[in-house]
Amino acid sequence: PSSDGLTKELVAQANGWIKDISIQNGVYFADLAYLLNDESGYLKDEYVSPDGRTVGSAGIARIVEYFRYHGV
Repeated sequence: PSSDGLTKELVAQANGWIKDISIQNGVYFADLAYLLNDESGYLKDEYVSPDGRTVGSAGIARIVEYFRYHGV
């Protein structure tokens, strides 16, 4: 956990809530955690920004690549 109490479990819970709300409202949901996280549920090192908490430029590039080939 980070110093502010943020854990991978809390992030996964929030993502699940967003997914559920999206489905209930007929909105598309892209599971970016599937693209960016490692098998332990953490953001892969190559996708982490210098602050260590957010998606960096390589992660953004991966997201853009995904949407380029998996559009709706």
